[in-house]
Amino acid sequence: MSVVPQKIKDWLNKKIVGKTELTKTFSLKVSAAAPSEKAPMTPVEKELVFEKENQAVLSSDQLRVLYQWWKELSPAYRLAIEKKKAVIFIEGYTSHSGDDTYNYKLGLDRAKHCEEMLKNIIGTIDGKSIAIIRVSTSGEFEESKRYVKITIRNNN
Repeated sequence: MSVVPQKIKDWLNKKIVGKTELTKTFSLKVSAAAPSEKAPMTPVEKELVFEKENQAVLSSDQLRVLYQWWKELSPAYRLAIEKKKAVIFIEGYTSHSGDDTYNYKLGLDRAKHCEEMLKNIIGTIDGKSIAIIRVSTSGEFEESKRYVKITIRNNN
């Protein structure tokens, strides 16, 4: 059984609803719909900067930022993630100081830590993450940056 908004019922019964009101009703319904397979969703990105050079674990302030970002994410994106129609990519970056092996491990540790925190925020079923999360690292970055970049995009 489908639920018909009151404005549409009024329009069908009286046929006297302003064009703007009717358009507004339909545009709200369309914007709330989940991304479909035919229409790719626009990637969403979030960067979390680590406060210290050798830090691989998010501080409590950074965890709050990550949690708030997830809660403010569009319901359509969250639904796409939960239905495995979207994937979360987490890439860890480091500065150019230190050797390549250390920086690669540090970048990967940062990405893995953020993955675990996101799994806790998003949730699990039978010990398995609801979301598909992929982690990687580039190790050193041209600029002196110490962050992770989280990107949500279609699961192709």
